[in-house]
Amino acid sequence: MEIISTTEQALVGSLLLSQKNIVKVFDIVKAEDFSTPAGAKAFGLIADMWRKKRNIDIISVGNGEPSMLTYLSASTSLAFSPAAIEYAHSIAKAGKARRIDARLKKIISNGQSPDVSLAAILEVYQQEMSAGKKNPNIATVLQRFDDNVRKNRKKGTMGFPTGFDFLEDLHVEYCPGHVWTIGGWTSTGKTAVMVQKIVNMVRAEVCPSIVVVSTEMTEEQMISRMIANMTGIPSYRILTGNYHDAVEQDSADTAKSILASSKMRIYDDIYTLNEVETVFRKADLQGGVNVGFIDYVQNVRHPEAKSQYQEQSEIAKRVQKLAKDVKSTVICLSQVSNDVGRGNTDQLELKGAGEWAAVSDVGIMLTLNKSEKYKMKYQIKKNRHGARGEGNLEYKALWTRLEEA
Repeated sequence: MEIISTTEQALVGSLLLSQKNIVKVFDIVKAEDFSTPAGAKAFGLIADMWRKKRNIDIISVGNGEPSMLTYLSASTSLAFSPAAIEYAHSIAKAGKARRIDARLKKIISNGQSPDVSLAAILEVYQQEMSAGKKNPNIATVLQRFDDNVRKNRKKGTMGFPTGFDFLEDLHVEYCPGHVWTIGGWTSTGKTAVMVQKIVNMVRAEVCPSIVVVSTEMTEEQMISRMIANMTGIPSYRILTGNYHDAVEQDSADTAKSILASSKMRIYDDIYTLNEVETVFRKADLQGGVNVGFIDYVQNVRHPEAKSQYQEQSEIAKRVQKLAKDVKSTVICLSQVSNDVGRGNTDQLELKGAGEWAAVSDVGIMLTLNKSEKYKMKYQIKKNRHGARGEGNLEYKALWTRLEEA
């Protein structure tokens, strides 16, 4: 609470010292997002005076109230005007989390049945996350655009690198709001590619926040695959603790230590679309999520759907919205259509619904070499924002990891 309260004062002070960011701030945060009455009152007064085109400073906002003048004076000492937008996002996110927490406690205290409570909880999340649409005015849109360009220029990138050189050469990286689909016939190696992508990020100097929803493997199996990838020790020996010597044991312990320090959440008990949306939105409220994986989407259920096609069509569209809402790259592993599996077409056709290809910013097809099964072709069949291309991967170290050929 103290950290958030200090951030709130820093924002109020920034607005008192400079009004150049005031329009953008009002698009992000509202008075109800503030955790203290003084902060909410100060922000509300500044907003009201700005709308009335009145002068904004400590004296006019304080209006002779000693407690308010003290609050405003302390606020200016904490202010750093260039960080106003960052302050606003932090306050808005904390406000949403606080309101969700209060409403969830109320639901629980009412003693409703589990089914009713779950529906109410999901409604709370949906209401909060859909609130506060962005200002569509072109001048404001361009301001947001310029802000993002400046951030990208400062980072030197739009998102996070994949760890594969051939993708870097094509300028393909994990960007906020993008949906990736990775398709392949049964046993092609979709999960192996996912594990390699995760390990590449975990090993990176700047590790992003990762969410993994596994509808097939248990969390123990997921962790064993990651440790196997990092050490070259087969996962079945890791799961049984059957290390050949102390060197292997130390290698596995080091891998576990690296994983423990990563910002990763793993779910192996999530199966419905509502649950998938909830865990991503929860991660967004708890510090953000940069890259998420769903392995695999045909196992995700949407009980309201009347057919498999309708189910997958709705899931695809809502995953696309989810990626934009939480500003994350969502990577969906998918079975391919029967025609692709039989070799009758070379198009990006994923099982269940054509919407998966439609919503994909990056659509990938995996195929194994018919004569050399340890070789895999990684083809970018669709790239909404850049070039298409392909790379070749090889299984190494007893099939524990994939490397560029």
